[in-house]
Amino acid sequence: MLTHGVLPEARPLSREDLSILALESETVAGHTCKVVVLDGPLDPGALRASIARRLDGAPQLSMRLGEIDGAPWWVPDHHVDVTAHVVEAPTAGAVDEAGFRATVAGIFAQHLDRSRPLWRIDVIPRLADGGSALIWRIHHALADGMTAMRMAGAVLWDEEPAARPRTAGSRTRARAPRAAQPAGHHRLAAVLAAAREAPQPWLRSPFDGHIDGRRTVAFTAARLDELHRVAAASGGATVNDAVLTVVAGGLRRWIEAHHGHLGAIRVKVPVSLH
Repeated sequence: MLTHGVLPEARPLSREDLSILALESETVAGHTCKVVVLDGPLDPGALRASIARRLDGAPQLSMRLGEIDGAPWWVPDHHVDVTAHVVEAPTAGAVDEAGFRATVAGIFAQHLDRSRPLWRIDVIPRLADGGSALIWRIHHALADGMTAMRMAGAVLWDEEPAARPRTAGSRTRARAPRAAQPAGHHRLAAVLAAAREAPQPWLRSPFDGHIDGRRTVAFTAARLDELHRVAAASGGATVNDAVLTVVAGGLRRWIEAHHGHLGAIRVKVPVSLH
């Protein structure tokens, strides 16, 4: 626990952060998972060294959960152990397609260590087709999808995005840190989030059943330019909106094909407002 000597990089957890953290249980993990498939082999040690050199470019990756005056905060970890965050996945030899999906599913089901910054990259050095893969988990309380991609641009990719020209007279102004909310408020937010997730046995769904911590995964492909085109034609929609629409439409068609007409249904998508 920290006290009044607040470090300038620290910031209080938002209500959204707390809600996403409160969703986690033995059967629910709160991280997002990015799977990056590469054409050639990959040396985990070289990747660790590269990320360690560039970690300052993504300060969020050095933030961990902590407390200041009894309230939850993101606090900087100035000694990130990259060897604990970039690890080689336990596989035997080259991994075929079925083994790849099983490895991703097994890693996705594991919870991130809350005593460290909430991210981890598991490396599959060799796939059966000669390539390799990264399985990058980052907690949704720490970053949303776009923030995670900006982090990837800082610590993973060699290409640097073109800098946006600054207009004459433009300035960069630091945002004032938000005031920490009382610890009681944070506890109430966690209780409300848990209540929203409580079982509602009077409501029935085709997906009712026992849920445990195991996961399976499947992959599909879509052209990014097509998603951009559809989003641009929809009046202010984003690529993320287009992807969610495809997923929602596919889910509705599956339910209606197997279970008949679908009425109103409530869905949830984790959102980080950083």
